[in-house]
Amino acid sequence: MRDEGYKKLAGYMLFMGVEMDEFWGHRIEIGRMEMEGEEHQVWMKIHISEEMCRDASYEIAPVRTGRRIYVLGRAYFIYPQYSLRVELHPGSGDEAMVEVTGFDLIGVGEREIGNAQAWHYPEDGILILWECYLYKPYREGRPRDDWKLNLIWDGFEEFLAERFDPSFIYTPSWEPIYSGAEWEEFLRGRGYERFDKRSFRKRVERYAD
Repeated sequence: MRDEGYKKLAGYMLFMGVEMDEFWGHRIEIGRMEMEGEEHQVWMKIHISEEMCRDASYEIAPVRTGRRIYVLGRAYFIYPQYSLRVELHPGSGDEAMVEVTGFDLIGVGEREIGNAQAWHYPEDGILILWECYLYKPYREGRPRDDWKLNLIWDGFEEFLAERFDPSFIYTPSWEPIYSGAEWEEFLRGRGYERFDKRSFRKRVERYAD
């Protein structure tokens, strides 16, 4: 599973003196992308928790009330943080000249670039991939042609399919940041077919032994 990249990342973060937030129990490797003029390794941190669904009538898939599993994902890249080394030189009068003599790497930070959410209904064998999108500064044109969005969707969907082994994945027929036609084009290109007015779905290749 892509989740195996967690150990690699954890070791790097430990080396840089950065603690990993335990809320995010999984980290998957997405791929390298150009962000803010530079190439970065993009990851997704994932939180999983169990909850109860007490009213399934509003759902976009034929599921029952009862136990369900919530999944929250945030795509991000790691960027270096530096401190400058400066020297002061006497100037004329009371003024002093400041000279930058170098910089030191003091750690790394995480810059989030996208959001993802899903719910798994284990008794029904159904997973609802509610959303997966990039924040505005990182989106590029039509969703079908936005290779960064496609790569992040691939990573999240693959993680969900491998971990929960659902029979079907359902997803809303709309995404507010795109037109209806653009989003339908994107979903159909990913193998989803319309289920009803509110949702698309696709059968999942089974991962279970």
